Formats: sequence, structure tokens, C-alpha cells
Amino acid sequence: LHSFPTRRSSDLEINVLTHSQKQSKMRPNSKIYISGPISGLSRREYMSRFADVEEMLRVRGYKVCKPTRLLPCRWAWVYPLMECLLGKALAYRLTLAYDLRNLRRCDGILMMWGHGKSRGARLERLQAHRWRIKKITF
Repeated sequence: LHSFPTRRSSDLEINVLTHSQKQSKMRPNSKIYISGPISGLSRREYMSRFADVEEMLRVRGYKVCKPTRLLPCRWAWVYPLMECLLGKALAYRLTLAYDLRNLRRCDGILMMWGHGKSRGARLERLQAHRWRIKKITF
């Protein structure tokens, strides 16, 4: 059960808001980074949310990059091990640095519902703006 509004992928129109606020279409085969809240949610909940958005983008022909596919979120045991060995603060910073490295390689960023409550998602949005990565809205 999701706590965010869901719609069928056929009902969604993906537009890109560039920095000049002109609307244009994002080309299929573009690589899209999905950004959204992870901390504070159960693994099942955030994996489900990201999978739903990924499916919606893939159906439309986009390549997807998402933090839940990247280490350390991919396997449940990696992040707790990092926290144990490095401490919570350093484990979080390293994970976010890895996510930002992958964001840099993308053509656009899609901000999921609830991203404003996530420190990591807000930082990803800020970096995308600095790097002039197109923001996708739906």
C-alpha cells in the first residue's frame, strides 16, 4: 500500500522544466535518475515506490538510474555493515557521494513525491540544478 498518489503510466505526461522554465519533451532513451526519500521508510516501502516509478519510465522508453539499485541499498546487509565499520555519518555521506556520482551521468532527474522531506533527495535536486540536469515532472 502506497502513501503517495498513483496513476497508470498511460495517464502520465512527462515534461521537462529547463532552467528557463520552457516546457519540452525529454527524448526516449534518455537516462533518468529517480530521486526520492529512502531514510525513514521500510526497505519494502522504498523499494516498491522506486520500482513503480522505474516501470513507468521504462514503459515510456527511458533508461533508469535509481539509488535503490546502487550499492549499498541493493543488498540489505551492506549499509548496516558500513554503519558498523565507518559510523552512521560517514556511511551516509559515502552513500550520497556514490548517488551523486551516478546522477552526474544522467540526462534528467525525476523527483518523487515526498522528496522535500528527504535531506538526500534535496541535495540531489540542488546538485542537478547546479549541473543543469533537466528536472522531470509528472
